[in-house]
Amino acid sequence: MMVDNARLAAKKALVDKPKCFDLLSLTDSRSPGTLNPVRVIDTVPVTYVNDGTLDFGYSPGLGVDGRISILPGFYFITFDPAYQNQGYVDPSLYFDLPAVQLSVADMQLVVILHELGHLTGVNVHEGDGRAPLLPEEVGQEFNTQIYVNCLDQGAAYQ
Repeated sequence: MMVDNARLAAKKALVDKPKCFDLLSLTDSRSPGTLNPVRVIDTVPVTYVNDGTLDFGYSPGLGVDGRISILPGFYFITFDPAYQNQGYVDPSLYFDLPAVQLSVADMQLVVILHELGHLTGVNVHEGDGRAPLLPEEVGQEFNTQIYVNCLDQGAAYQ
């Protein structure tokens, strides 16, 4: 259910917020090509991975031929540092803004849009997903743009 809600919220942001669509599209075209972010979010499977087989490498630009893999932390996102190994998200690592206001649903939306960016080819960053993470390894700059252009509370930074 959480994945479905995040996926629906992602599609809504892409449709309702032109800057969000533009951020996640290699071109400004609204054509229904294989890299169109709305088409990709409607088409690709979102799979749950909990068996340690996920390869954190990715091939940018797979579009509708790709998939989004969700790790267990997606379901247990918390902003409480007491849970370092159980879904903890440090907003200062993931976003380059002075004050980020997020709910768990907002962060799940950011995760889906972040992964969608890999599939459409606009989100390319280094890192293997293993701690300790650096801002460039989590795509801090791209996540910040998602916050600003795709989430309602980010509009204040536009």
